[in-house]
Amino acid sequence: MIAALPDTVMEDNADNVRAQLDHILALFSELTEDEQEQIDLSRVYELQGALDGANDPMPLAGSVPYVDADGTTRQSPEDCTVLTAEMAGTELSGGWYVAQGDVNVDSNLFTFTEDAHLILSDGCNLTGTIYAKGNLTIYAQSGGSGSLTATKDEGNIALNSDKTITINGGRITATGSDCAAIGGANQKNGAVVINGGTVTASTSGSARCGAAIGGGAGGDGLVTINGGRVNATSSMNKLPQVTCSDENITVTKGSGNTWTAELPAGGASYTFAASYAGDGNHNGATANCTVRVRRNCEAL
Repeated sequence: MIAALPDTVMEDNADNVRAQLDHILALFSELTEDEQEQIDLSRVYELQGALDGANDPMPLAGSVPYVDADGTTRQSPEDCTVLTAEMAGTELSGGWYVAQGDVNVDSNLFTFTEDAHLILSDGCNLTGTIYAKGNLTIYAQSGGSGSLTATKDEGNIALNSDKTITINGGRITATGSDCAAIGGANQKNGAVVINGGTVTASTSGSARCGAAIGGGAGGDGLVTINGGRVNATSSMNKLPQVTCSDENITVTKGSGNTWTAELPAGGASYTFAASYAGDGNHNGATANCTVRVRRNCEAL
């Protein structure tokens, strides 16, 4: 069916092409995720972009189809706004937004001052960080192929909200640190509801870190998963400290979990202490060992 699509969209074939695309995307949505990954929809998205570009004014996209939490396809209000790269770094009002095509602002920030609804159109690749002062709801379209990649910025914002983030679809990848990858910012609580889509979230830190999904560092989280595929990981890189009882001995961190110290010749004993301060997820611990250096006597 994809091979039978025309090379270009003309005025006299636009309605027929749109019907073909809708039919292909409807069939695509019925496939498993593994089956979907084997299908190349680039031609479909190219023609869909040509149709949207010809019919949709900028920055308003008009009424845009999206899939709601219950799997029903609905239409956004007529004042749905196209999210563009130029909007990063500014404060945006609440309302309905749609990401189309490739929108890449790296780790620059989209800020919504009120409740916001974001539609990831089929084939879109949105890369940027998002902070919502109100609720944030993310939707996909029937193909479910729209993606959002959010990697923490200098202010430790990834995909964060002061209220609730609801993900109803799309392919979401987020990486955080002090902030949750998806949920609360640093020192803030986070509430997340996942109803669908493929969600991958991770956090890491050397002293502390927020949850992959939920609250930021120092905050609480409430996560509800009703559907979709979710992969969440959080790791601490905080290292234990190793010291010697002789302040003149330097202990050096080696590769992996090793430490080295150069001890002088002569008969003496040295006590080495390993300590880990702990964090919000791990208890602290200490351990000691004694090393005795003996003087070798030459044989007479």
